[in-house]
Amino acid sequence: MASKVVLAAAALCGVLSAASGRVAPRLEIGECAEFISKPEFNLPEYLGRWFEVQKFENPFQLGMECVTADYTPIDSSSINVYNNGVGGDGEFIGIVGNASLIDPNFPAEFQLNFAGRPAGRYNVLETDYETFSAVYACTQLDLFKQEFAWVLARTPQLAPDALQQAVDVFAAFNIDVTRFQLTDQGETCVYTSPPETN
Repeated sequence: MASKVVLAAAALCGVLSAASGRVAPRLEIGECAEFISKPEFNLPEYLGRWFEVQKFENPFQLGMECVTADYTPIDSSSINVYNNGVGGDGEFIGIVGNASLIDPNFPAEFQLNFAGRPAGRYNVLETDYETFSAVYACTQLDLFKQEFAWVLARTPQLAPDALQQAVDVFAAFNIDVTRFQLTDQGETCVYTSPPETN
């Protein structure tokens, strides 16, 4: 019975992907982790450029390297988001969106919006603002979950002790850290500037 459910979900994802012309999100059986986001989150300190160090594999970033995220202010509770990287063909791939605070009682939890895509979540589990950030998002779809996780850094490379500190944040919430994959931020990376926004 379980295998039939998995096959049905996979088929549904395939149909939706073909209909929309987009890559289907990864679904897997399981429950999203119960987590606590950073309680005393300071949005202005978080703004600026972050480099992607590790991530859970996801269909939106397949083969990408030299990945950055730039955050600039809109107002006191929302920001512009510019994600950029280099695809497998060597071409720059960028997407512009925004993130808005969902509930002031949880200042590190945001709704993430990109044109033409369903709204997502962006939850900062922990950050020191100057070295690393641990970001998690997960959507529960009945028996299935769609799970994302990122380790971000202020520099292209993160010292081993800081990386371990970030990974330990996820492990503390029983998030499977063996799924992390390194993002190439090699010496040949060329980084673009974020687009100007109003």
